[in-house]
Amino acid sequence: MGQVPELGLAASARAWPDRLHRHVLDHGGARIAGRILTATQALDTAYDVLLIDDVCSFLSPGLVDRLRRDGRQVLGVFDSGDGPDAKRRLLECGIADVIEADASADEFLGQAAALVLSGRSAPLIGPGPRIGRTIGVLGVAPGVGATEIAVGLAWSLSHAVDTVLVDVDLAMPSVAQRLDLPPHPNLLTLIDTVVHGYPHDEVEIACGGLRVVPGMAQPDRQGLPPHEIEMALEAMGARSDVVVADLGAAPHVGHGTLGNFDALVVVATGDPVGVTRLLRHSTRLQQLAETASLLVVANRCPPMRFHRGELEDEIEAALGAVPLIALTHDNQVTRSSWEGEPVAKGRFAREMKRMANLVAAAVRR
Repeated sequence: MGQVPELGLAASARAWPDRLHRHVLDHGGARIAGRILTATQALDTAYDVLLIDDVCSFLSPGLVDRLRRDGRQVLGVFDSGDGPDAKRRLLECGIADVIEADASADEFLGQAAALVLSGRSAPLIGPGPRIGRTIGVLGVAPGVGATEIAVGLAWSLSHAVDTVLVDVDLAMPSVAQRLDLPPHPNLLTLIDTVVHGYPHDEVEIACGGLRVVPGMAQPDRQGLPPHEIEMALEAMGARSDVVVADLGAAPHVGHGTLGNFDALVVVATGDPVGVTRLLRHSTRLQQLAETASLLVVANRCPPMRFHRGELEDEIEAALGAVPLIALTHDNQVTRSSWEGEPVAKGRFAREMKRMANLVAAAVRR
């Protein structure tokens, strides 16, 4: 970071961003990294200080907290003409350094430069750094059994380590239905608390020894920015050993979201169609394997060794020596799903326990 601060200007209907931008173009004193239009852009753009006013639509305590954890400063802008509570939203979001919207451009630059030099910041809001391991469970297509795998893995893990299961499938969330849980609290409740600072009495549901955050369908899947889901998972990771996230089907999941997990379990059906769908994602999966542990589950495989050998050869040829678990059909899964209970016995339960033991051993190290 150089002597001249680099500024991000959050979108505003007020006049101060244009006035400040023109001053910098004419007189220098700072560099403008760009106009910030969304929270995702605020997190992805490189700058030293974000200038954001109290009426900005994407201002939230979670955003301010994340920026500070990234080593960036936030300068809040308010209009004193709005009355004595004009600064209230800025303060509630954790912004202690504020300036009036009608201040001169030199005052803006001076306060931004002081923030950069002093590294001053208000106390952090929200969860501390992530502690627990995060495991994403992804289906290559709808209906391959990703939710069943996520539930089974989380249930087995909960017998060994503190585990929370979070349904982040925005298209077709199914964990609550699978476990016969009420729809509230849910993912939106968690995000409301972690990102927007509106506390709720409960953000999870107890299911035996497993803690569960059900999902909530989003007809417009753009309604939940990726950074809000990341913050929600980070919050649960700060208070548990393992977070298992049911991600849903691959076509509905952004690449950036997948890159945030310690391990990724990819589920396909154990038949030629399922393997074909898996191989369509081979390039993407190989890239993810560079940053996360990758495991492939071939679900509902035929019992014949020849067929399973063919599946293993095709997957290894496309993805390399990726761990593969082949699951044959187990009637216990059907019975348990109708009862709204996790699978507690049978072949499926034994395979989930084997997967869980590998994760639990890594957690204890």
